[in-house]
Amino acid sequence: MVEFDGFLKDLALVLVTAAVVAVVFQRLRQPVVLGYLLAGLVIGPHVPLPLFADVQSVGTLAELGVTLLMFSIGLEFSLRKLIDLGAAAVFIVALETALLFWLGFSSARLFGFGTEESACIGAIVAIASTMVVAKLLGERSADPRIREFVFGILVVEDLVSMLLLALLTALMSGVGLTAGEFVVSSLKLGAFLAALVAGGLVIVPRLLRWVMATGNREVTLLAAVGVCFGFALLAERAGYSIALGAFCAGTLAAEAGHARILEPMVRPVRDIFAAIFFVAVGMMIDPAVVLEHLPLAIVLTLVIVVGKIGGLSVGGVLAGHGLGKSVRSALWLLPVGEYGFLVAEVGRGAGERGAELHSIAAAVCVITVVLEPLWLNRSERVAAALEHRVSPRVAVFETLHATWIESLGRRKVEGRRAEIRRILAWLGLDALLIIAVIVGVSLWMAPLEHWLIEAFELEAVVAQGLLVGAALVCSAPFCVGILRGSRRLAAVLSEQALPSAGSGAADMALAPRRTLYAAVQLATLLGLGVPVLAAVQPFVPARAGVALALAAALVTLFVVVRAFRKRVADLDGHFRAGSQVVLESLVRQGRGGLDAVSQVLPGLGTLHSVRVSSRSEAVGRTLAEVDVHARSGATVVCIARGEQGWASPTAEHVLQTGDVVAVTGTEEQVARVETLLGPRKKG
Repeated sequence: MVEFDGFLKDLALVLVTAAVVAVVFQRLRQPVVLGYLLAGLVIGPHVPLPLFADVQSVGTLAELGVTLLMFSIGLEFSLRKLIDLGAAAVFIVALETALLFWLGFSSARLFGFGTEESACIGAIVAIASTMVVAKLLGERSADPRIREFVFGILVVEDLVSMLLLALLTALMSGVGLTAGEFVVSSLKLGAFLAALVAGGLVIVPRLLRWVMATGNREVTLLAAVGVCFGFALLAERAGYSIALGAFCAGTLAAEAGHARILEPMVRPVRDIFAAIFFVAVGMMIDPAVVLEHLPLAIVLTLVIVVGKIGGLSVGGVLAGHGLGKSVRSALWLLPVGEYGFLVAEVGRGAGERGAELHSIAAAVCVITVVLEPLWLNRSERVAAALEHRVSPRVAVFETLHATWIESLGRRKVEGRRAEIRRILAWLGLDALLIIAVIVGVSLWMAPLEHWLIEAFELEAVVAQGLLVGAALVCSAPFCVGILRGSRRLAAVLSEQALPSAGSGAADMALAPRRTLYAAVQLATLLGLGVPVLAAVQPFVPARAGVALALAAALVTLFVVVRAFRKRVADLDGHFRAGSQVVLESLVRQGRGGLDAVSQVLPGLGTLHSVRVSSRSEAVGRTLAEVDVHARSGATVVCIARGEQGWASPTAEHVLQTGDVVAVTGTEEQVARVETLLGPRKKG
């Protein structure tokens, strides 16, 4: 039992040290999270300084910080907000986090970590720090469209983080158990969460409405914090992480519509205990262990940079957000923070090296947070450099695909929502069954292999081969189901965005529709395939996991990507032919003729014309220097100058005053083109 005077001394030491270091880090324009970690390191047992706080007493306070922190994150998340973000955000985050988890897991295995520790490290690098990113967005100016996109990604990542935490809890509780006991443990966790949410939906909204009806802020805060700790206690008594219970409580309060009122009241209390939480984490960091794992931390930092930019870029382009916007948003989402330490806490007893996870998480957190300002200062140059490496064909696809997705959003797939939901449900079921088959065979591999050897007198290698073959055979129907489902989904969405012409009429949208079909199918396969690979990775041998990933990548590359590239080439030919029609209409009829052309050539999106102002910065500069696509996402279709013009102009074309530039793109992209080619702003 910790004596009260000792506890009071530790609390005073933690708060004073944290406050002093936080002030210093604010003056240095560095995130205060780093200051809290440093404060914990200073007063912790691993640094030979006179200051020292008891790890156990500070750890008790840190648990309060975890509870309030996850409750506040739950308040910021709601199913309504998730629905408003749409399927695009879910697809992007599923692709990005699954890719990062797989890369982080594989990197940890290469450094000699066991399955459980590697799964925790994969989860650490998969989720960005909500606290750090939100703080940076508050301190720095950011494009509103980037800010909105980043916050949308953070909301979905909050949900994914809790799903990962639940899965890791099941994995850790199943360590050392038989396959059957592991399944039972997982089912118990699912049943507990379902009961917690179901019971909470009945109790929490009614309780909070009743308390808030008094109009007393103090009582409301007490009730909210009480609900938070009550759910955390239920989770802890059931043998699970208190973070799960606190997050569920916050989510239920948000669903009841009380988030706007509760969040400002909870924030001051949360900030105090969150600071204590990070100080406690700093106390667990052993500098010697950090230095020992510094090579791994550097590799994981590279994994985060590559995975974030790669996952968000591919997902963002396929979701219609464009490459530039996706890359700029990815650079905001690189810091790792509080979630990594929660995962480290869950995995502390995992394997032989679970105690090292805190130091690894701290090293990755420090590196990513320190480097983040450097990345943000160079975000425009990084995005522009990547966009310049994109071929003209892909740039045309990127722009037109964004217009098709925007068209789908306006149409809201009227009349076919039930069909789309049914297709998505079957796709999800097929993916879950593939995971079940692979995980099931992996868990029962040893007893089944023993039975085959005993019953049929087979060699161990032959028995293993038969089991792997059986798993592939059992998974094959569900793989075929995903392939067929992706085709059905692609057919529905492409027909909805670009309806085919009537019988006997020329189908001018054929090439664009086929391209959209291929893009939707590719997005579906990636959105399901990468998470499936990430989910089965901890359950299969390392070599088998790499072989499985390579096989899936090769199949996707040769079957889908090859067809997609052909469709992009066809679209480029269609675009060049259409640009000639647009030019002729623009020269003959002026701007008024573009609406008619848009009706005749629906696959070219909504066409707009912009006249180059005499006071524009673009006058006398080439298209390459103006960099229309990289700076706006739109694509130049043609340029008219009096009675002459240029269809699909090259990058060396020089703009002059009075040129009418026809562009295609979304409404947001066209607005940015008008800013680029319009009058120069004063001041």
